[in-house]
Amino acid sequence: MANEPIKIHAIINGEKVPTEKNFARENPTHPDEIVGYAPVNTKEEAIRAIEAAFNAFDKWAWGQLMTGLRGCVVQFKS
Repeated sequence: MANEPIKIHAIINGEKVPTEKNFARENPTHPDEIVGYAPVNTKEEAIRAIEAAFNAFDKWAWGQLMTGLRGCVVQFKS
C-alpha cells in the first residue's frame, strides 16, 4: 500500500511561504506513483530566499571566521 504524497513547503528566512502552485514529484523507480508535491515559487520569492541566504551566510561565516582568527591571534601571542 502506497503512502499518501507529502507536500513540501517553501521556507524563506525561517518562515513557511504559502504557494499557489505545486508540482508533482514521482517515485524514480515507479514514475506513475506520485510521492510528493514541491512548491513553485515566484521570482520575487526566489529573490527573497537568495537575499535571506546571503545575509544568513554573511553573518554566520564572518562570525565563524572572526572567532577562528581571534583564536589564532591568542595562540601566536602565547
